[in-house]
Amino acid sequence: MMLPVGEIFCDWLDVTYGSGSPVLADVSTFVTENGATCTHGDERRRTYRFDSDIYKGTLVLESAARYSRVSASGAVLMHLRSLDLYLKLISTLSSEAHNVSRLDLARDEHRDGAEMIKSMRRKYSRKGVTCGLGRKALPVSYVTSVRADGKETGTFYAGQRTRARTTGRVYDKQAQMLAVHGEHIPPTVRTEITLRGENGRPGPNLYDAIHPEKLFWHVASPELLKAPVGVEEWTSGWGGSWVYEMPEKLLPAESLARMVEYCPTLD
Repeated sequence: MMLPVGEIFCDWLDVTYGSGSPVLADVSTFVTENGATCTHGDERRRTYRFDSDIYKGTLVLESAARYSRVSASGAVLMHLRSLDLYLKLISTLSSEAHNVSRLDLARDEHRDGAEMIKSMRRKYSRKGVTCGLGRKALPVSYVTSVRADGKETGTFYAGQRTRARTTGRVYDKQAQMLAVHGEHIPPTVRTEITLRGENGRPGPNLYDAIHPEKLFWHVASPELLKAPVGVEEWTSGWGGSWVYEMPEKLLPAESLARMVEYCPTLD
């Protein structure tokens, strides 16, 4: 499932809980009922993957002495969207007191990666120039290569390898898809921001994972992209309470039958 170009979406999500949170068991049941298998597991950490030819991401459940954590990669989130299960995951994650410890928001546009790098170098390559995302001025850096046509392309970073709670990057998605997956897509540039929350401090919440537009433009504009006219201002906790009607819970026999049906090792 490809999202329309220009649509803003959640591309990574980490949520933390108190030690021994039952949410981990709920998420484990949810993903295994819907086609995921545990590829690595011990008492502390379990890794799940979906049997998908398109989305190869991982979901990690971690249980430590002082916290529990659920971490879902962008490919896992995209796979759940394709099954119309994304909101069910968010609802499951919201069932107990939590903290969104990492949230990545992204937006694609049809644009040549080489032109993007050239534009960023014009804007940010003077000595001492920084990129202001959030409340901090972040150092900038580049990782680039030369394409077959002789043009430079790659990734622009704001705040890479720093302790900043808000960082960003802009990169040539077309080049990345070709290099990593061997897939040819139209010229595409992805703008992505990463926000890291802390307990007790205002930050992103799960409502931002459902409706990411306000927060994305709040951070990305005007340094990385210019926000369209009329975008409303983002404030922490702006969504208030929300309701999602969970589908009827499966009976144990139905749950087991679904797990067997989706299990790739039984094919």
